[in-house]
Amino acid sequence: MTINPSNNSKTVCIIGGSGFVGTSLCNLLDKSGIQFHILDLVMGPAYPDKTTIVDIRNLDDLQRAI
Repeated sequence: MTINPSNNSKTVCIIGGSGFVGTSLCNLLDKSGIQFHILDLVMGPAYPDKTTIVDIRNLDDLQRAI
């Protein structure tokens, strides 16, 4: 699968990006040069500098994080 970034000024927000599927998606975005940020309840080992710890069940916290 190849992603063609048409506009690098936007950032993709990945909710749950520290799990297996999320990390795979983040790897693909990273290799394609697309900016992303992870929102998750835990800090994954792959992209700690791009992760914000947030409980997505709390709407106020989620809105602040986004």
